[in-house]
Amino acid sequence: MDAVQFLALPIDIRKLVYFHLNGQFCNVGPETTRELYFSDVFVLPAKEYTPNERQRRLRKRLYKVFENYLGLFDYEPALIDTWLEYSLWLRYDCIVLDCLRLNHLFEGNLIGPVDLIYLDGRVRLAYFDKNFMLWSCYTFSEYARWIEDENDQTEITYLRLNLEYLRFTQVDKILKNLRRDYLLDFVSQIRFEQEDNDEYMESQEDSDEDFETASYRVTDPATIRVIQSIETMRGLRRLSVRGTYLYECLVNFHGVRDNPGNTINYIVKKRITCIELLQAGSVCRTGVADFTRWENLRELKLIRVGEVDLNKTLLPHNCRLVTILGASQLRWWDVVDKVEEVVGDRFDIKNINKTCTMKSINKSLMDAEEVMQCQTIVKACFRPINYMKLHDIYSLVGDKLVVPGALFYNKRILLGKHVAKEIIVV
Repeated sequence: MDAVQFLALPIDIRKLVYFHLNGQFCNVGPETTRELYFSDVFVLPAKEYTPNERQRRLRKRLYKVFENYLGLFDYEPALIDTWLEYSLWLRYDCIVLDCLRLNHLFEGNLIGPVDLIYLDGRVRLAYFDKNFMLWSCYTFSEYARWIEDENDQTEITYLRLNLEYLRFTQVDKILKNLRRDYLLDFVSQIRFEQEDNDEYMESQEDSDEDFETASYRVTDPATIRVIQSIETMRGLRRLSVRGTYLYECLVNFHGVRDNPGNTINYIVKKRITCIELLQAGSVCRTGVADFTRWENLRELKLIRVGEVDLNKTLLPHNCRLVTILGASQLRWWDVVDKVEEVVGDRFDIKNINKTCTMKSINKSLMDAEEVMQCQTIVKACFRPINYMKLHDIYSLVGDKLVVPGALFYNKRILLGKHVAKEIIVV
C-alpha cells in the first residue's frame, strides 16, 4: 500500500478504514475467543518455537520495560517476540499516527480512549486494543507534537485512568506526576476494577445471607488511592465499574458507613454524565438500583450484567440514553397488562420476523381519551429516556415489550434479534 496516497484520501474514507480495523494496526495479537471456538481449523505449530538471536537480544533489552503489560501473553512467546520487534517502530508509523490524530479529532469515538500508564519511569499515553494488547505509547510532549494539532482547539476529553492495567505502585506514581504537572484536570474517564472482591460477592449472591448485613468495605489500595484523588479531577465525566461489589460500593452507595472517606462525594457525582457497569450480577439485588444521586447523568450502560428490573431502576431526570447489552434477564416495566386492558383487541398486527410480532394500537377504533391514556401510561416509564438500545438479552420476562411510537418509529429504540416475541407500540 502506498501510504502517501492513502493519507491523501478524504477524512471520511480514512475514518471508515480505521473504524473497521478496530485498532488492529498490524497482524499481531492473541487469538480471540471467537476464533478459538468457531474457527474451522485449529492449526498447531509444527515444531517448538525457538527465537532467533535478534529476538533474544530484544527480549533481554526490552521485555523488562514492558513486562507489566506483556505478562498477560506469556503463554505465547512468539507473540511477545514479534510484538517487541514492532515496538521499535510502530509508534512512529505514519498510519498509526494518522489514526490517532483522527481519533483525537473525533474525541476518542473512533478507536476508543487513550489510557494513562507508567512506563520506564514516566507517565505515558497509551492505546490498548480490545484484547488488552498495548500498541503504542507516547509521553505528553510527544502526543502534543505528533498527534494534537496546535491550530486545533480540540481538548483531550478521552483520557482514561484504567485500573485494569495498573497496580497500586503505578497508580500512585501516575497520580503524583499528574498532580505535579497540573494535569489531573485532563482525566475524563476512570475504570474501577477489583476482581478479588467480585468473586467474593458472587459467592455471597448464592448464599442465604441477608444482603443488608453484608459488608461492602473497599479494600483494594489502588481503588482507595484513586477515590482519594478523584475530587481534584475536575474534567472527569465518565465512570466505569466492573463487578457487583464495586457497583454496590461506588455507584449504588451501599456500605457508605463501611468506607468513611473512601466514597465518591457529591461534587464528583454532579460532574459524571455517563456510568458504565460491566460484568455485575443482579443490578437490583439490594432492592433498588438508585441512580438518582447522579443528578447530571445522561447515559447509562449496563453490559454483561445479571438481572435488570426496570421497575426497580430509578433514573435521574437528565438521563437520556440507556444501553443494556448481554443481560441474563430483563424485566420490563409493568405496563403491558395496563395497555392491553385499555386497548383490548384493537391492534394492528404485523410480523417483523419469524419470531417477533409488532402490535400497534389502531387509533381509528379508539377514543382520543383512550389513546391519551395509553400514551400517558407508557410515557410515565420512558419520561427521561430519549434513546434506548437492547442487545443480546438472554431472557425477557413475559416476552413482551411496550414502547412509545415516537421513539420506535424514529429508530431511537434499537432492539437486537430475538429480544422479544411481541412488541406493542403505543
